[in-house]
Amino acid sequence: MKELELKSGFPDHYLWAGPFGSSIERAENYPLDLAPYANHKKVLVSCGTQLAWAKDNLLYQTQQLAKAHPDCHFFVTLGFGGQDFQCEELMDNVSVVSYLPIRSTFLRWIM
Repeated sequence: MKELELKSGFPDHYLWAGPFGSSIERAENYPLDLAPYANHKKVLVSCGTQLAWAKDNLLYQTQQLAKAHPDCHFFVTLGFGGQDFQCEELMDNVSVVSYLPIRSTFLRWIM
């Protein structure tokens, strides 16, 4: 979503997907079931694992976007890897998850 992108000014054919590195965490330890959201556009929202001070604002901004885009389901990852997986429904179209390995999550969403 343009509202969430950090970069701008790229040509129309360019899609900014952010970092695409590996996580040391295994995807099977973070069992996010996407089946209930099959009819929604899915938006992954993250500020990484290092910006703890920005997470409250990230949640607030995501809630505002969710109100404006009810056809999307937003998944906010708080970046707490190495802990048990947790998923909380913050709104009808906003889920907050403790952590998602970005590479495996991104690949599942585009396939």
